[in-house]
Amino acid sequence: MHALRIRRGFYPLIRPSKSPSYSLVPIRFATTVTSPDASILNDTTVATEEGTTTEQGSFFVETVMPVRYAEWDLRHWIYQPQAARTSAHIKDIFSKVNLYDFKVLNVEATPKDGGVFVNFGFNPPPNLNSKDAVKAIEDELRREINRRGGISAWHELGKADFHRVKGRPWNEDLSVFPTNILKIEFEGPDVHQELLYDIIR
Repeated sequence: MHALRIRRGFYPLIRPSKSPSYSLVPIRFATTVTSPDASILNDTTVATEEGTTTEQGSFFVETVMPVRYAEWDLRHWIYQPQAARTSAHIKDIFSKVNLYDFKVLNVEATPKDGGVFVNFGFNPPPNLNSKDAVKAIEDELRREINRRGGISAWHELGKADFHRVKGRPWNEDLSVFPTNILKIEFEGPDVHQELLYDIIR
């Protein structure tokens, strides 16, 4: 087993395959992680008072708070007093929509991603599948947000956007942050460093 540490960029963009060859496969580094379930909606349901079931899902609202890059990131600590008000404001806007009994269950901040998860429940009609119902809810939310002039980004230089989350969102809240050092491991004979750099580029 060989290891090599390389400084390249801020996010690791590649990783070696498990094959003895030196082919590398691209990956995207992000702290916003979802479960392996690739469905649009979570597969859990909750019972309502009327005895029907409400399906659940999540939206992610981006750029509403600064991305936290390190434990000592001053932007995070400066913005921290505003974070609760931002979450409450987003919940208030999303709660104005009641299509298909849409209801905001909670708003969960994700400082490492610079946004919030809006977890919601809804009750689609029998003649409409869940994915189409969520699409209709998303369209209604966008109309409501546009009517209010949009949601301001944390830096006040633009507007925030939101999108549906595939699978169940996982808020990675450990003290682990991105680094500009990329560690590469490979098996087999030694590879010349210049060749490795050529593969990476």
